[in-house]
Amino acid sequence: MSQARYDVDVAFKHLRYLEGDRSLDFDREPGGNATPGIVWVPSPKRWREIVPDWAKGRRTEILTRLRSYAPDDEWRVFYADVDAVGDDDLPFPRR
Repeated sequence: MSQARYDVDVAFKHLRYLEGDRSLDFDREPGGNATPGIVWVPSPKRWREIVPDWAKGRRTEILTRLRSYAPDDEWRVFYADVDAVGDDDLPFPRR
């Protein structure tokens, strides 16, 4: 894992992963009333296609860092693309 300093901005409808002047945005749906929120994440294949070069090869690292900003079971993750069936390498709880 990279030792880059990072931060995560948790907003109402998105998460922003920040490293210096670089960032990645993830859509989210807030939860409530004991219902976990949803984070939309590109599948591994789609990740390689759409993220900037600095984030390629760092999917698990970046998603693990995002996950550290949510208490257990607060977020569920869903893939943002349909080619993701069978991918289950995410550090978020899956149900």
